[in-house]
Amino acid sequence: QHQNIVKLYGFCLHKKCMFAIYKYMERGSLCCVLHKENEALELNWTNNVNIAKCVAHALSYLHHHCTPSIIYRDI
Repeated sequence: QHQNIVKLYGFCLHKKCMFAIYKYMERGSLCCVLHKENEALELNWTNNVNIAKCVAHALSYLHHHCTPSIIYRDI
């Protein structure tokens, strides 16, 4: 229930079919935004710093406020 973490609705871990179902994000992921030139231009220095702060707060939430703690290894 953190504003900077996308809600996971469910997942499947079958040998032939693995997937996760997340809440819909209107503009897509940060990766999608970075690959669209016109949207990437919106990411000035201030926006980049704010994104970094939001990611740090979300990771802190996962590590310190969830039970059990969630450690995300791909950052």
